Amino acid sequence: MSAGTPEPPPVARGESVTPKLLAWIASNERFDADTKAALKSLVEQRHAYGMAKYGQPLMTLDGRNTSIDAKQEAGDLLQYVFKACLTGCAHAVLDEVQPVIRALQVLRAEEHERLHPRAPQVELPRLLPAGGRPLHDEEPPRLRGS
Repeated sequence: MSAGTPEPPPVARGESVTPKLLAWIASNERFDADTKAALKSLVEQRHAYGMAKYGQPLMTLDGRNTSIDAKQEAGDLLQYVFKACLTGCAHAVLDEVQPVIRALQVLRAEEHERLHPRAPQVELPRLLPAGGRPLHDEEPPRLRGS
């Protein structure tokens, strides 16, 4: 399926996404209090909308292609923000969606950290011992002309 093809209706299978997302938002130290409040409110509103429309929360194994759903919604977001640019209210719209953009950045960073954990810090050996003198008394070889 492509970004232009609707997904099938969801099925009630898997875990509910909303409680886990709300817990992640609440515990995430990368968000300030205002961002947490804005995200919490938005997620709760979208949860209520989904319950009214589909009769179930967003589920992890709902039978839909998550990648396609996300791409379709991202495309809609881009079009709405661009529409705001065309009508002269982009600043206000961008302020409204900024918490979501920040959350996506944090999710991307956390996923990158999960997939590519930092290698343990290894202390590099010193080229010169403490005191800065060579380990031997000989002078290092010189290049011709130096």
